[in-house]
Amino acid sequence: MCFLALHDESFKNALQSEPPHDLWKDAMSGMYDVIGCAPERINTSTFKGMLGSRIFKDKLGFCIIDEAHLVIPWSQSFQESYRSIGTLCALVPSKVAFLAMSGSMNPEVAQPKTQNVLGFQPGRFKDVSLPIDHPDLIYGAHILKHSIRGMEFPDLPWLVPEDLASPEDI
Repeated sequence: MCFLALHDESFKNALQSEPPHDLWKDAMSGMYDVIGCAPERINTSTFKGMLGSRIFKDKLGFCIIDEAHLVIPWSQSFQESYRSIGTLCALVPSKVAFLAMSGSMNPEVAQPKTQNVLGFQPGRFKDVSLPIDHPDLIYGAHILKHSIRGMEFPDLPWLVPEDLASPEDI
């Protein structure tokens, strides 16, 4: 499975590579199984151009929206780019299935608003609400002293056991 991320850091790395390459062209080529995209990119002409690509449209079958509750204006600092996620249903072929997820959505207030903003038509979607309480998860607070950038996480080594040698040890 091939994955491509379309966000600020991946674009920066692509432009600095030798030779520089065009991630939008890569995305439209049809060679990727999964493409992740930041909501800030949805209203750009290059994103809309990708959606207009015959190869891309033919291959597109599933659209996942994580943290779907963010499409609703929540405060003065609301980022308009999240509202643009709601336009995706109108921009892609009707055969495309959508999965909108949220671990913190109020089912009585936020859920109907979110479904409306995303363009989910009554009777044309399945609403699945699962409990978020898991006895195998432990919640803990930890103050981060460093910002998280790139692949460096100086405040998080305590999350990984010292005797961890391979993914199978998890």
